[in-house]
Parts: sequence; C-alpha cells; structure tokens
Amino acid sequence: FNGRGYYASLLLRGRWRRLAAECSARKKNPIRTVASIALHIGRPRLLDRLVRWRFGRRGLLRPDFVSRVQPFPDGRLVRNISVRRTQLRILRDGLLSRAMERYAASGAMHGIEYRYPLLDRRLLEFALGLPPEQFRRGQWDRWLMRYALRSVLPSAVYLRQGKSDPAQSEPMKEHAARAIPTLRQEIITRAETMSRARYVDVPRLLNRLDADRVRARKGPGAGGRALAFLDF
Repeated sequence: FNGRGYYASLLLRGRWRRLAAECSARKKNPIRTVASIALHIGRPRLLDRLVRWRFGRRGLLRPDFVSRVQPFPDGRLVRNISVRRTQLRILRDGLLSRAMERYAASGAMHGIEYRYPLLDRRLLEFALGLPPEQFRRGQWDRWLMRYALRSVLPSAVYLRQGKSDPAQSEPMKEHAARAIPTLRQEIITRAETMSRARYVDVPRLLNRLDADRVRARKGPGAGGRALAFLDF
C-alpha cells in the first residue's frame, strides 16, 4: 500500500509541520498540496468549476456536453482523507479481484503463475492496524515493505519506483499500438452512428491516437477510457 490519504490525514489532524516536511522530501509544493486537499474536502462549488475546466479544456468530453450537465466532482481525495479509509475502500471495491484476474490471463500467455502472499488475512489485519506514517515516509511510498525487504532483495528491486509488470504491460502496449490505424478508421467511419460519440470530443480523441504515444504511456489514460466508453 502506497499511503494514499496520508497527506490529507496530516492536514486534518493539524500536523502541518510534518506535512510540509513530507512534501519537501517528495519535491511537492506544500501550499499547492494543502490547497488541493482543502478544495476537495471543503469547497464543492469551486471544485465543480475546476472539474468543468479540467474536462472541458484538457479532457475528451465534448465542451457543449460539459456545459449542459453537472459533472460529478473527482472524489478521489474525498474518499482518501485517511490511510485507513483508503485501505478499506481498496479491499471492498473489487480492484484487487479484477487485477488478479488480469494477471492470471496475462501470465498464462507467458507461463507465469502469480502468487499473492501479501493478501494473507493475518498480514492484511496487521497492515490495517499500522500507524499511517509506516506507509509513506519522505520520498518513499510503500516505505514499510521497502524497509522490511532491504536485507532480502537488491536495492534495484526494493527501491524500484515503478510497479508496472513488463511481462504484462509491454506486449499489451505493442498490440494496442499496432491496432491504432484500425481504431482510427473505425472511429472515423462509425462516429455518426455510435450513440455515445455525442459525449466525446472525437477530433481530439483521434489526435491522441498515435502509436508512439501509446508505446510511451504508463497506463491507458483518458484516450483508453474514451475508447472503452464508445459503443463500436
């Protein structure tokens, strides 16, 4: 667990010096961090305006659609106002089950069978009882696990910042990049008949569908979510 909700909990508990020190260690602007947390928790109207700007200016929703509706504010920080609450939400929302199914399908293609020792019930109960600062300290998230493994694994492993699985992500990105020309043509041909296309800024989506861009990305991003939304 990477400690999501830790900064918000420090702010709400009045531990502002510790929050400033943590932000400094991670080269984050403490004022901007505090402002972001405060906006999400205490100023829903202003947050709504920011959400409209974000989706209208930088996202892939059609601006005319955004102007007609009341978009749901981004609730990630609202839900992540404490480490414990975030941990419980992750355990309940099905994310782990979906990830395990995805890993199983990908691993089978490469003769890899995954195991999940960190999901042992006793270890989960132990982690849920830990103080929040055990998960994020200074520049490091997942701090407790890194510290515990320092005498077992080489530093290139236990200090690794990314968590992508090359056996899964690299082949997927390559397949996706090769499919870009077909996807572009399919969208151009069927944009007028896809009922959900009226919510998406199709020209901007087409500009984002570039093979090199797909290969360079760490995740699906807004373009991937828009493609999953469209009804081909």
